[in-house]
Amino acid sequence: MFSEPINEITFEKVENFCREDLPEGIRLDYKEDFPRDLAKTISAFANTYGGLILIGVEETDRSTPKLPIKGIPLERGLEERITAIALRGIYPPVSPEIKVCEFSSEDAPAPDRAVIAIRVQESPDAPHAIENKKKVYIRVERQNEPYELADVDYILALKDGRNRAIETRQLMIIAALHRCQNILKSNLIDKPARLIIVSPQFPRDVLVSLDQLYGIAQQEQIGYEIDFGNLTTMQAGVKFTIPGNWGPHFNYMELTREGLFFYLEACSETSEERAKSLDIGRTIVVIGRLLEYALRCYEKMGFWGSVHIELLLSNTLGRRLTDSRSAWSCNSVCPDKEVRIEATKSIFELRENHFALVEDFTKRFIWAFGCKIDSDVVKARVEGSLSRK
Repeated sequence: MFSEPINEITFEKVENFCREDLPEGIRLDYKEDFPRDLAKTISAFANTYGGLILIGVEETDRSTPKLPIKGIPLERGLEERITAIALRGIYPPVSPEIKVCEFSSEDAPAPDRAVIAIRVQESPDAPHAIENKKKVYIRVERQNEPYELADVDYILALKDGRNRAIETRQLMIIAALHRCQNILKSNLIDKPARLIIVSPQFPRDVLVSLDQLYGIAQQEQIGYEIDFGNLTTMQAGVKFTIPGNWGPHFNYMELTREGLFFYLEACSETSEERAKSLDIGRTIVVIGRLLEYALRCYEKMGFWGSVHIELLLSNTLGRRLTDSRSAWSCNSVCPDKEVRIEATKSIFELRENHFALVEDFTKRFIWAFGCKIDSDVVKARVEGSLSRK
């Protein structure tokens, strides 16, 4: 339920989840009826570590779900009602994932009851306040009273904790760069390279064991378009390298237990003319396939929060864009030494809007090289490159 695609959650899956008899905690809350203080619950989750709310599930004395599930009356506009509370009753607003799961009570000819699954992510915009911006709540481990009014010191500590998590992400990236440079050595000097980094927005915890990570990396290969090479272990996780002759596109890939994906592909062009250009077609494929790979791995890891995506084209000064799969080219050259694009997306957004995200990155890359291209052309180009036959 924590990592299930929200649109795939059904009443039967909620029932199976409740049979696991998990008690309420810092990331889980059961509500027998539609609560009056839903803004409090949503904001507290967003202010802490995110969490799951199940409306229509009664609790036992042990704070575990009570079966059978009774649900709440099925009415029109339940999802819209929750969205309005999250957007208007919380400041700054929160955008939770919501799924209304319909089911039929005994002898009912049609669905007349519902359980509502609400998934809230840890928010980069915290602290979130309610009651006219006056009160900030956090989620705590106590089952009898899982909320606590945050004081100023805690709010500052909350923001400081997120800043430390961001610093941790940057340190992991620097360490990956050093490992990559030690392997590729002088191959990166003065050559254009594509670097893609995907990581949890706030990396704090180890997501899987080393053995689990190795199994996931081994199973989730991309295919012929991107050859990762040999899979080997390292202190931080696993890495892929291609031994011997690197060829026109030599690359390095690593994946850590904290969920950091680091992929670098350096282009070693043979002809003088090609050395002055960068292939946007190859860039589309690399971005699209790496995001697909990261998404599949995160699902295997059970991670469902937000991820930070960083794309970098290095040594771009004076180079122009061409497209190996079409006659399109850009006559102007890039005025910058590097082109960097960043975005933060939830796993749900990454799954549902994968092509749109690649289109956005592609347009921004092309724009950085001094070219303007029609959105429909970019959309067709991305779909043509990434749609599997």
